[in-house]
Amino acid sequence: MTEHERDPALSGLFANATEDLDGESFTQAVMDETIRLRRRHRMGWIALGVVAVLMAFVMQDLVVDFSQALAHPLFTIDHRLMAEMLAPVNSIGGLLSMAVLALRLAYRRIFN
Repeated sequence: MTEHERDPALSGLFANATEDLDGESFTQAVMDETIRLRRRHRMGWIALGVVAVLMAFVMQDLVVDFSQALAHPLFTIDHRLMAEMLAPVNSIGGLLSMAVLALRLAYRRIFN
C-alpha cells in the first residue's frame, strides 16, 4: 500500500496515538463515558418497559376480541359430542391453521 492510498484521517489518528496520555485522566474519562452510556442504556430499557406495559393495557381488549373471533365456529353442529370432537377444525382459527400448514407444505414441495 502506498502513501497516497492511505486515509489521511486514519493516518492522523495513528500519529496522535504515539503521544503519551495521562493514565489517571484517561481512565477517568473512559469510566465516565462508560457510566453515562450504561445509564442511558438502562433508561432506554426502562422507557421501553413502560411503553410495553401501557401498550399491553391498550391492546388487551383487541387481543381478547381477536382470540374470540378465531374460536367462532364455521358451522353449527347439533350433536354435542360431534361438535366437541370437531371443535378444533370447525373454527376460523382451525381454518387459518390448516391454510398456513397447506401453504407451508406447498412451499416445501416447490422449493425443496
